[in-house]
Amino acid sequence: MKISRMLLLASLLGIVEGCSVTTTTSSYQPPLTTSPLGDAVDIVLNGSGNILIAGVTGTSSSQLPAYWENGSLVTTMPVGPGNFSFTIGWGTVDTSGNFFVAGATGQTAGSLVPCYWENGALSYLPVGTGNAAGAALGAAANGLTIYVAGGVGASISSLASCYWTDGAQTLLPAGTGNSYGQGVAVALDTKGNLYFAGDVGPSGAALLPASWQGGALTILPVGPGNSYGLVTGVTVDGTGDVFISGAVGTSSAALVPCYWENGTLTVLSMGTGYTIGTANGVVLDGSGNILIAGAVGGGASTLVPCFWKNGALSFLPTGAAGNYGYANGMAVDAGGDLFIIGDVSSASSQAPCYWKNGILIPLPQAAITQSVGGKLVRIR
Repeated sequence: MKISRMLLLASLLGIVEGCSVTTTTSSYQPPLTTSPLGDAVDIVLNGSGNILIAGVTGTSSSQLPAYWENGSLVTTMPVGPGNFSFTIGWGTVDTSGNFFVAGATGQTAGSLVPCYWENGALSYLPVGTGNAAGAALGAAANGLTIYVAGGVGASISSLASCYWTDGAQTLLPAGTGNSYGQGVAVALDTKGNLYFAGDVGPSGAALLPASWQGGALTILPVGPGNSYGLVTGVTVDGTGDVFISGAVGTSSAALVPCYWENGTLTVLSMGTGYTIGTANGVVLDGSGNILIAGAVGGGASTLVPCFWKNGALSFLPTGAAGNYGYANGMAVDAGGDLFIIGDVSSASSQAPCYWKNGILIPLPQAAITQSVGGKLVRIR
């Protein structure tokens, strides 16, 4: 593989604005307050070439996680009895074709516990002794073994980075002086070695980008004059080079898109007139080109979905003049076709979608009633 991918940042304080979604994206994603409401958070191509997309569907008053296959809505996914808040993260497919999506559910935004959905069925992940909350944000498969990255803690505002291997939890170090952390994304190399990417800091409001290899922590550079950074995705090529997408800036309100290659920071161009942005997932195609999805703009209501190929910026269509949008992640198939997922928004709606080789394709939504739906919580 986020993210979303996932949408973002008030950090895992679980701050709710109307309703919002968690994925691996940026603090610039505006709150989901329109009706109808939906978002495509992550995309996975399975061994048969089918396009699996995880996301959110519903209205401004009630939403549920969902997934689509080849453009058709397969099912909405439950959030558990009595739960009215949830978040949804990245997904993966095992060698048997089972589709896993990371997330969290809870009665409130502050009481989320980590979970995953397997082909739409909900299962919970342990938070560990002394902990009461957590979230799962990233997932990867090695054969039939499933790895999930996330965070756990006494509360949603005091998380420690961790991962689960088929449900068994392992904590990750946060580094000296840091009491907060969350694993956001996970990838494997050709030898089955694990690579995690996430955020650490003295609190959820003061984050630095981080990576873990073999359990060892590396704080990633944020660049001159910057004091803040976040991670949205990670991938590893066949030679072991590690690529991590994210954003850096002076604060969570002043981020610019970037990526790290083996720990070296590259800030991405945003185009004329754009001042903020985020990079939301990185993949490599068969020729080794670096492909990154994201969004840039001058403010939350002027975001333009885009992608970078080896640093060159291209914009994605939003369907109509005045619409804005967000690209949450991407995948490349064996034939070189590029799939990017996200959403497009107008003044009255936010719709999940994907782009195939730059062509916008809307995803169908489901009507969700308040009795079965919940509220999406933006936790990063």
